[in-house]
Amino acid sequence: MKIYINQGNNCFCNGCCCCFIGPQGPMGYPGSTGPTGPEGPTGHIGATGSTGAQGPAGPAGPAGPAGAQGVAGPAGAAGAAGSHGPAGPAGATGAAGSQGSTGPTGATGATGAQGPTGPTGERGDFGEPGLNGPFGPTGLTGPTGPAGSNLIAYANFYTYNITTSIPPGNAIPFDFENVLPVGITKINDEQFIINEAGVYFITYGVHYSVTTITLPATTTITVNGISIDAFTVRSGNEIDGWNISSGLIFLAAGDTVSLINAGSHDLSLGVGLPGAEAYLNFLRIASS
Repeated sequence: MKIYINQGNNCFCNGCCCCFIGPQGPMGYPGSTGPTGPEGPTGHIGATGSTGAQGPAGPAGPAGPAGAQGVAGPAGAAGAAGSHGPAGPAGATGAAGSQGSTGPTGATGATGAQGPTGPTGERGDFGEPGLNGPFGPTGLTGPTGPAGSNLIAYANFYTYNITTSIPPGNAIPFDFENVLPVGITKINDEQFIINEAGVYFITYGVHYSVTTITLPATTTITVNGISIDAFTVRSGNEIDGWNISSGLIFLAAGDTVSLINAGSHDLSLGVGLPGAEAYLNFLRIASS
């Protein structure tokens, strides 16, 4: 058998095909490392070993030394004396003597007679009354005082047959007087001026008509435009009625007086009532 030697590949064969392959090429680069495989499952924990046998007990320790002898206790107290023997029985009580009888109560003596009342003494006579003394002389007549007021200021004003609506703050008009005023001047139907100072008695009345939603109807006297509370009248639940007031007030000469609608809504006069719808009277009762 013929042996072929390939010098380049160090091939020794008996004519196989490998002996005819050319020279070996250069070595290729190492391949990249493949990915790490998944971690395998954790193995089971082994069984716990059995506990070893307990060792033998150690030898007993030596006995301790004997304790010292205790101190002798104190002697016991002397026993109590023996009790006395029982007392002998009591002797029998002697019989009680009989009670003596109570003697009789003596009779009550008779009450002595009351002596006679002594005589009353005589009453003395009253003396004679003394004579009245003479009257004293009459004193001198004092000077004549100043002349009193003659009620020289008065006026009566009326509102007749007027159908009107008075706005809030406006005066009520008076278009008629039954007698001429004295001491008071009518500036116009709504204002009156005082000519003589003094204390005046003022009366007034107003026949009003309102609706339920405009209640209360309110009227008042004003002096120089200022409302006088003593003369302020407010209606109650009536929607058709009279506001009436009166009182005393000091008025100076030159003061102006009016009667106004002091409410917050219009005040209707003369609705359904012919005749006097309002009146205003002045009377001076004292001078200043």
